[in-house]
Parts: sequence; structure tokens; C-alpha cells
Amino acid sequence: MSTAFATQRPPVVTPSHGDMSTAFATLIPGGERVSGDRSIGGNGRYRVYQVIGLILGALFVAVGLAAILGGGGPVIGVIGLVGGVAVIAVSIVMMVRS
Repeated sequence: MSTAFATQRPPVVTPSHGDMSTAFATLIPGGERVSGDRSIGGNGRYRVYQVIGLILGALFVAVGLAAILGGGGPVIGVIGLVGGVAVIAVSIVMMVRS
């Protein structure tokens, strides 16, 4: 019985430019990136914008509700309410996509 199979190791794929994402991209036929590949860093600034969008959306919803319930005008209240919900929805969608 031979022990040649026990000493063989799989080939190691090394990145060509020092980036691990390129190493995994070379494993895919054609060298294309898959949807799970993401670069590290660079998302922090956009995440802050999305959180600010959530806060502003909540503020618009609160002002819209206050205008409706306080008698300040149902049209202004509905505009604030709809605008706040739209800002919150866009912020959540962008947060999920990034």
C-alpha cells in the first residue's frame, strides 16, 4: 500500500495583485466576479448617509402626524407623512443593497 495520496496537497491559488477577491475571481470561468464578492472598506460614508436618511424620514413622519393630529392642515400633514415614508423606504432599500 502506497502513502502517495496522503502527502499530496491541493494547488494553492495566490492573488496576482495582492487582493484576495481577485484570487477567488480567477476560480470562476471567465474571471468574473460573483454577486457575493465585495470590496472591503469604502462603504462607511454611504452607511452614514443611509442612517441620516432614516432619521430624517422619521422626523418627516413625526411632523406629518403632528400636523394631522394638531389641526395644522391635513394636506401638509399627508405630504410630510408620505415624504417621510418614502425617505425611510429608500434608505432601507439602499442599506440592504449595499
